[in-house]
Amino acid sequence: MNHIHKNKTGAALVIALGFLAVLIILVIAFSATTRTERLAGRAYLSTAQTRQLLHTALARALEEIDAQSGTNYPAFFAFSSQGDEVADLDFSMEKDYLPLGSASIAEPYFSALDTAEWQTINADGEPVGRVGYMVVNTSGLLDANEAGGANSATTLIERRAGLTPAEIRLSPELIPELSNGLEFAYKRDTAWRRFETLRDLSVLNAPPVSTPAVINGPISSFSTYSFAPTNNDTRVYMGSSLATLNQKTIRSELDKISAVDTDFVMNQLLDYLDTDTRPENASGNYTDFSVEPVPLINELVLSCIFSFAPVLGEDDDGAPTVDSVSVSNSYSLEMEAWYPFIGYENADAFAVVINNTPIIDGAEPATLLGDTSEWIDEYDLPRLGPGSDPYNYTVHAGGSESEADDESDLVSLFEELENDIMFPSIYCVNATEKSMVDRVLNLEFPMNNSVSTYLTPQIKAIAEDLFNPLTATATNLDFVIGMAAIDPRLNWDGNSNEQWVEVGSEGSGDTLGAVNDLGIAAGPDRTDILYVRNADRIDTPYEFTYLLYNDAMPWNTFQFLERNDPDNTRFILDHLSPHPHGATRHGRINPYSPHTNVIASAFMGMPLDEFNEPANRRLTATEAREATRLLMEHFEKHGWPAKASAYGSGMDLDALSAAIGASNPWELEGFFRNSYELFSPRGTVYAVLLAAQSGKDSDGDGLISTDEVQGTQQAVVYVWRDAVTQKAACVFFGLSDTLQSSIGSGRTWNGVLNAFKPDS
Repeated sequence: MNHIHKNKTGAALVIALGFLAVLIILVIAFSATTRTERLAGRAYLSTAQTRQLLHTALARALEEIDAQSGTNYPAFFAFSSQGDEVADLDFSMEKDYLPLGSASIAEPYFSALDTAEWQTINADGEPVGRVGYMVVNTSGLLDANEAGGANSATTLIERRAGLTPAEIRLSPELIPELSNGLEFAYKRDTAWRRFETLRDLSVLNAPPVSTPAVINGPISSFSTYSFAPTNNDTRVYMGSSLATLNQKTIRSELDKISAVDTDFVMNQLLDYLDTDTRPENASGNYTDFSVEPVPLINELVLSCIFSFAPVLGEDDDGAPTVDSVSVSNSYSLEMEAWYPFIGYENADAFAVVINNTPIIDGAEPATLLGDTSEWIDEYDLPRLGPGSDPYNYTVHAGGSESEADDESDLVSLFEELENDIMFPSIYCVNATEKSMVDRVLNLEFPMNNSVSTYLTPQIKAIAEDLFNPLTATATNLDFVIGMAAIDPRLNWDGNSNEQWVEVGSEGSGDTLGAVNDLGIAAGPDRTDILYVRNADRIDTPYEFTYLLYNDAMPWNTFQFLERNDPDNTRFILDHLSPHPHGATRHGRINPYSPHTNVIASAFMGMPLDEFNEPANRRLTATEAREATRLLMEHFEKHGWPAKASAYGSGMDLDALSAAIGASNPWELEGFFRNSYELFSPRGTVYAVLLAAQSGKDSDGDGLISTDEVQGTQQAVVYVWRDAVTQKAACVFFGLSDTLQSSIGSGRTWNGVLNAFKPDS
């Protein structure tokens, strides 16, 4: 019989118990691990469910935006979800992401905040959570990432033709939260580059990051996103210089306008861009008016002072007689040149030349006018500055002596003057280059009519007195005849009554040295100055207003405002684009904006001086506000014009002229031409505040009450929406854990971002 030792039995028991202990530990550990994983899984499931509920909240918010806005600019400022009154719904922590400095937004926001309610979400008939949302309309604000710009820390980007949002003036006069627009634009462009949210905008522009504060109050005028969905693909880039000028396209568009001559306008366009003083086609059939900044031949005047001296004698009976009358003529031929151009001061020297003997129609040159071949002359002009008054000078001065034996002899002497005088050619030349810059052909003095109707009847009466011994006495008689250009730009045909008119012969006197007062019918253009750029640059199609000449109305060019454009020349705006790569998509302002100060920012500082550089007059904040008020009233009634050519159509242009102080249509059009590209009516932006809670309806009442909530998340979403196509995009999505004002260790975002502030 075998016996087992007790000590071995004890060892086996210990081993067995050890294995059992290990197994128990493993079981406990496994149980703990699975519980942790189960809890983590449940938490993940809850998070996923809650995240999905956030998307549901966003979808519902977008659906309600579509329902309330449709294809129109949103009429609301804020609204919130409506549903079940089971608990308070609080979005107050997201205030930093909203432009609540604007009273028009803040008041509706707080009203909607007070009425926000949860909406229960069911799945398969069972409540799985609840969602809430608030939508704040932030459309029509300035894009903080695009508006305004700086060339350096000390200079803003100049406000010119409004081709880029960087030209928008960020002025504290219009933007109350801004203390320094230049510093704001410079730091943004060089340091921050981009603001994702309004909280970024506030924090980065306030102490301790920016000292002193650039933003010194609640945001009221900014959002952080904008987008214009159209790229103006229907317009073709016109070019901006001689090298880039799209002449083929421009010609094609000009051909569509029956009221203008395409070749004529193209010549003017090339003259407008080149920097010389030689008109296009000067050596050919030159019948254009020139936009070159050169002295223009404006008036030619012949002035005569006739002196009569009777020679007395006696007859055989000793009675007094008049043996003869000596006649002398002291005359001068005077020329007037005019440099009416503003915007450019020509440094070249010029001279006016009469290079052919005047032709006396139907007779030999009149004795009283001497040798007219002496009228051939060249005269150097002084340098004339911008907008100079007409300058006159004497081309030739002379005299003649004659004698008449009786009345008929005296009358015959003056009847020789009853023959028209024609100057075959008069030139203005560049004295340095010896090139022709202005020309008048066949300028004719209507001597026949003037002498026969005005001078000869007086001579007959004078002759009767002179040859009467009882009344004979020395006397003088003045006679002036001249021709004045109606519009010196269109002076080439001296034989055309549409270009030149007679002055002086009826005793009214000439207009030498002064602007011609020819009784021109009132038109939209000024009749004392012209504009010329004479630089290799054209900014916008609006500048064609200086090139499309209305030859039926002297001094008038075709205007692009509807009331001044009966021939639809303004439609060229709808086909020619000033942008080489399409219009700017970001930074443009929605013109339906209810925020007057934002719209006014597009106009403040805008030049109104017919393209003068530097601008002599810019729109003030007060003028910009008043003009904005008129525009907003117009857009409310008539909407934004679908085409540039209709901008201003139906508007009270007289009231607008008064608001901006426009003295002529070029200045009035400056209001439109220098702002149109800064607006786009389609893009709208919303700040959507979201809240979602997942849970389980434990008590079966069909609702998720607070004690049944298993997961909570909140988010801020910025949404862009095209009001026409109703397409939308989320341009920023921030979850609740990124929305806290403080982070680990109690540090604030201001403190963290302070480390990245730009160097002072």
